[in-house]
Amino acid sequence: MTKTQATLDEINRLTEQLAPADQAYFTDLQLYLSTAGLFYDEAQLNDQLLNMLLDLREANQHGQSARAFFGNDPQTMGNHLIQQFPQPKLRDQLGLFSLLLGISWVFQILSSPQTAGGLSLNLVAFILVPILEICAIILIIRILHTSIYPNNHHQWWPYLLTGLIVTITISLIVILNSWVTVGWTFLIPDPWHTILLAAMAIGATVYLLGALLHRWRHHQA
Repeated sequence: MTKTQATLDEINRLTEQLAPADQAYFTDLQLYLSTAGLFYDEAQLNDQLLNMLLDLREANQHGQSARAFFGNDPQTMGNHLIQQFPQPKLRDQLGLFSLLLGISWVFQILSSPQTAGGLSLNLVAFILVPILEICAIILIIRILHTSIYPNNHHQWWPYLLTGLIVTITISLIVILNSWVTVGWTFLIPDPWHTILLAAMAIGATVYLLGALLHRWRHHQA
């Protein structure tokens, strides 16, 4: 188990021990901070949350609730904490974007039609679909972030906007993959497309085995 996962497990364990009102207060604050951006250091964020949770438990022992200890404006406090986070490194941002692009391109290649001459790749979809998916992810996270405060768990607009974004994104992906094909395709001939698919399968297997081995080593430690 990694240190980040261990910290998160401890946060979840301690949060469950809070009074219902304090638990709701802290859970909303945790979600607000976690959805502030895609590139903030997760380990540092969890360490900050754990320290806040330990301070809250100590305050509880003196009869203070989360609202009395942290204040009646958790959004302002959360914004102040977000401003103190170190700016994400360009390397981390490029790494995440590369991962999202790679996943999208793998599915694009796997879903491309096979022809007698090889694999027919839709260049328009190959370029635009990852951009659409990344934009949709960023928008959904932003909607989730802005919907946490004011604290109204019965508001309907985040669900409506999220559903609308997902529907539009899927529709555009289907259109790009189905309609925009004439003059915008690239043929990967035999046997190169077979070699490419085999390399992707081997790469995915190696990545999965490496992740499992890494997890096993941390568990043994």
